[in-house]
Amino acid sequence: MKKTHFLIRIHYQRIVGPYTPQELHKAFKQMEFGGQDEVAGSLGPWIPWEDKKSLKKYYPELFPAKKEDPGTFHMSLESDHKLKKSKKRNLFPLMASLVILLLIVGGGVLFHKRKEQILKFFASSESLSTKTALNLLRQAKEQDFERYMDQNLKEILGKGYPKEWLPLLRVYAFLKDGDIKGVNPRLIRGRPQAEAPKDCRLSELISLIQRPTPSLSELVFGETLQIDPLLQLLLFDPYWIKRRRQPNQWLSLGSFQEACILMLEKALEKSKSSLNSKDQPAIRTMQNRVAWMNSIFKETTQQEDIFEMDGPLWQLSCFEAAQSQEDFTQCASEPVELEWEAYLKKRGELLQIMNLSNNNSILSQRQLDEIADFLKTAKPIDTKTQLDYGAELRFFQELIINNGQVTPAKDSILSRFPSLNSL
Repeated sequence: MKKTHFLIRIHYQRIVGPYTPQELHKAFKQMEFGGQDEVAGSLGPWIPWEDKKSLKKYYPELFPAKKEDPGTFHMSLESDHKLKKSKKRNLFPLMASLVILLLIVGGGVLFHKRKEQILKFFASSESLSTKTALNLLRQAKEQDFERYMDQNLKEILGKGYPKEWLPLLRVYAFLKDGDIKGVNPRLIRGRPQAEAPKDCRLSELISLIQRPTPSLSELVFGETLQIDPLLQLLLFDPYWIKRRRQPNQWLSLGSFQEACILMLEKALEKSKSSLNSKDQPAIRTMQNRVAWMNSIFKETTQQEDIFEMDGPLWQLSCFEAAQSQEDFTQCASEPVELEWEAYLKKRGELLQIMNLSNNNSILSQRQLDEIADFLKTAKPIDTKTQLDYGAELRFFQELIINNGQVTPAKDSILSRFPSLNSL
């Protein structure tokens, strides 16, 4: 019999597969795709995974019926029916007597044992609660939350709760070292909204910081803009991340990228005393860059924070803090190496357009012409961070189509890109 294979369409964009029905169910259990993602069989329609009714209609092979094994078993069952019935009749008085005797002799002991087991079960069920853990987080009682998770982790994992508890397990992991023993790192990481670093555990980030080459000074102040996992984190666009937060999956952490920045902050603090004096200016700039990004996530930004940085990361942070054309011009006046300059110029232009759309209800024709010029050379994927700006570039096109009217352009994009929660 020919097996049917299925494809998965994630966020209406990326398509993965093929999967057999068994592989598809396994992939969902491992959180490789979500309920709102779509599946399709050969020449069939795309249907959201959570729409079980439509899935059963179009792809019944995803829900195989449980059948009893036909054949000789039923024949033998029928032919031997009378013999078994007579045996049961003969054995019944003896079995009944034995049961009564057991109840008389051991009934008291069995009752007390069973009572203890039942009470223990209900006590553990009441104490083990996502509601309790969530309340501790909402009250900012992080130490109490960690203690609660420490005490119940074995039971949470042992009872098969990871799906229900996954957001809480993620927070728990990154309040510690970014890892939980016994939990698949892919489950913790989930499906980020970008090609984020594959590993944001504290130990991994510390090893990146303390490796001999490239030195931190070369990485942060060097002539060459390198493609490097540590620099990738430092170049992350905090506003891009903020627009794509997943609070249902990451609670107060927001997203995997925010969790990585939080872990990088810990790694830098633990590493700075072991680095040589030549790298101290670089690590100070890196720490202030991370602090600046976290202030954007927490909406506690202060302009003076960026002046504790030097070099290209200062200019990038300056662009992110700019509120007017004069601010952007001032940021761009700081000299940087040529390779950095070309990259930062594009980042600054994109931030400037986003700033215009956030501060105006309608854009002028001159501003729309500048947006059109930007789009001529803009590419959706940032080659240094691997962040996908496809939705933002489409938003800029919508601004032009809507003759500079910002609200209709935003509404159009937010309805097309479910991964965006704001613009």
